[in-house]
Amino acid sequence: MWMRCPAVTCRRPFQVNQFKGYVPADYESGKITCPHCATVLTGDQNSTFLTHALLPSDESRFIEAESSGTAQE
Repeated sequence: MWMRCPAVTCRRPFQVNQFKGYVPADYESGKITCPHCATVLTGDQNSTFLTHALLPSDESRFIEAESSGTAQE
């Protein structure tokens, strides 16, 4: 899924991949970290979240979809 960072100073969209199940002991579960500004959000505590910055073309598609009301959240 794609989401927009809630930090007022960032607000950039990024990709979030959610994995349920086993979480390694050295990895904090339930945390979603913006790859642009490192703002941390809380997600499902039984999941691991990996985040990635979007390619410029995907970021443009996200902005277009968001403005038309069809963005995936």
